[in-house]
Amino acid sequence: MTDTNERACPQCSQPLVAINVVDQLGHGRLGALTFTLDEAAKTSAWSGKVKNAEGVLKGYLCPSCDRVLFYAQRGD
Repeated sequence: MTDTNERACPQCSQPLVAINVVDQLGHGRLGALTFTLDEAAKTSAWSGKVKNAEGVLKGYLCPSCDRVLFYAQRGD
C-alpha cells in the first residue's frame, strides 16, 4: 500500500508507514475495513457487506512507537 500524503505520528513525530488493514469476512475471504456515518448500518443479506458505506479506513503504523492510526477515505 502506498500513499503520497506524508503523515507524522502525533506521539513521536516520526513518519508513518501505510499498512494494509483487512477484515476476515469468513471462508478465507478478506476485505478492507469500511465505515458508515449512519447509526443503523444496512447490510446485504447476500454478501453481508455494509450497503451504505461511506468509504474505507486506511491504516498507518509508526515504526518508532508502534502506534496504529486510521484515516477515513471517502468514496471507495
